[in-house]
Amino acid sequence: MNTFAHHLDHPAVPLEKHMRARQIELAGELPPKAIYLDTKFWLIGRDVVRHVRTNSEDVQLVESLEELVAAGRIFCPISEPVFLEVMKQEDRSTRRATAELIDRWSHGVSLIHSQRRMATELALLFREADQAVRVSAMHRLVWTRLSFVMGEWFPSGMPLDPITELAIQKAFFDRMWDLPLVVMVDRLAETSGADLDVDRQELADTINEGIAAWAHTINGFPSAFSEEARGVADLMQDIGVEILRDMAVRKKVRPLPGDSPQDVREVRALIAGLLQQPFTQMKLRTAYITAAIHAAVRANKGRRFKTNDFLDFDHAAAALGYCDAFFTDAALGKLLTREPLQFDQRFNCPVAWTSEGAIRVLTQMPPSPTA
Repeated sequence: MNTFAHHLDHPAVPLEKHMRARQIELAGELPPKAIYLDTKFWLIGRDVVRHVRTNSEDVQLVESLEELVAAGRIFCPISEPVFLEVMKQEDRSTRRATAELIDRWSHGVSLIHSQRRMATELALLFREADQAVRVSAMHRLVWTRLSFVMGEWFPSGMPLDPITELAIQKAFFDRMWDLPLVVMVDRLAETSGADLDVDRQELADTINEGIAAWAHTINGFPSAFSEEARGVADLMQDIGVEILRDMAVRKKVRPLPGDSPQDVREVRALIAGLLQQPFTQMKLRTAYITAAIHAAVRANKGRRFKTNDFLDFDHAAAALGYCDAFFTDAALGKLLTREPLQFDQRFNCPVAWTSEGAIRVLTQMPPSPTA
């Protein structure tokens, strides 16, 4: 549906507010349980559906997922690492088959991009302290449509007046909102995952060099986590300053945060401190989970970062933070469920790495009140 005329008649609604309203509406329509499948399990599902995988446990798992999705009891959202790994499939027919299955099981839903999740978590935490600000719960803002799995983008800089450009942007958002993943995959047929991703080998090499240089400062998980928390705070400091400046502008407070280097250092220290506290760790869960997994790897001094680790850890942060179960590979599953993390317990999110284990999780999942 073309909504341009409607938006042209309602120029007072900002783009961000329109997007947020659609997210909140979507959150209210979702099935009660979110089951996160990493790429391994999406490929198992695809191959069972295509009758090229006939292992009895895999077939039983796919039948269970199909039944629960069809009954409206679960959905299987994706996040950006799933999309990137799907796009790295070189065979176009299997890539498209994977996208078709994602469209069906996900209800067309993705978690918002990890950087936006971290920013939204931080903004809500800061604004909770301001009783004059109405704060929407994070679980209502974490979902979006598959077309925005890599973040939102809009046409801009057009030779038009601001009202017309805003109406075009909101209409474009509406048009993209219900676009199936398979259509995106078809349109990106000549694009590979590598074209959309960073050089993760270079990233792994850089991190490993830094870890080797500072290995003498790490004495177990607590010290590794402290360093990782400071590292994450470095990445979040600018958005933290931006959030605080926006709050100050709204309240007409001067001087604005971020006007001096000392302000930036204080915001960075504040975020690092928040990541050390159990209560606020659960508020900043994407940043906390990411920092903690990196710390667990660093504390194991015989373990080097590998190129696939970064996508795996993004899977984990998305799944553990906002889903009711996580099906992944054995190496990551064991890292997450053993000490020092034990994140399956901390986040009440069962983790399975075999089809048999995943079936057990689904079988033990309590029925929803409306089932």
